[in-house]
Amino acid sequence: MKNLITIGNIMLGLFITVVITISYTENHPKIIYLTETIVKEKIVYKEPLKKVNYWATVWNIESHMGKNLIQKKDKKKGTTSCEWTKNYCGHFQLGYKALKDIQCVSRKCFSNRFIYKEALIQAKDFENILKHKYKCNLGELQYLCHQQGATGAKNIVKASKGKKVLSNAQLKRMARNSKYSYGFLKKKGSKRASELFLTYWKNKWYEKAIYYPSIAEL
Repeated sequence: MKNLITIGNIMLGLFITVVITISYTENHPKIIYLTETIVKEKIVYKEPLKKVNYWATVWNIESHMGKNLIQKKDKKKGTTSCEWTKNYCGHFQLGYKALKDIQCVSRKCFSNRFIYKEALIQAKDFENILKHKYKCNLGELQYLCHQQGATGAKNIVKASKGKKVLSNAQLKRMARNSKYSYGFLKKKGSKRASELFLTYWKNKWYEKAIYYPSIAEL
């Protein structure tokens, strides 16, 4: 195993590394360390020369460009708009805490999450609060402030550097927003779980990205 890991770390080429990983894991299906190493070391999507349209991309991730506005649990209750729910709802899936931060307390304000132009204004207001009041500025990972909240996003970054132990509640939020299960992330520990989560979203962001020129009003 040491020899194989050494070869992988030398990175004689992505193809060779992948072949070694497949060969090794086929012989020892319970040992997946090398496979995870590939996930960590594989080339993450680099931002291309074309500029990413941030809000169009957030819109795409959060509601599939307005196709999924209402959460399943609210749909089951017969909810057809955002007016009567404090759950995540609308074009940018703003929930109770975000609404509270932007001082959105009326039913009309709640329902505006369902109207694209109004929802965009709300989302931008919330983004300003995240950046300036809560000091959540993560560069290419800025979207995670919107998704995980300011404290959650900053904690994940700290944990990836070995400076924070994540709570079970935080790991569950990460699991709901990634391909990893809660049990898997908990078993990996805070540092490794955060590394995997951040790598996942670096890739996912550019996979879902929408570029300028696109959707002029955004």
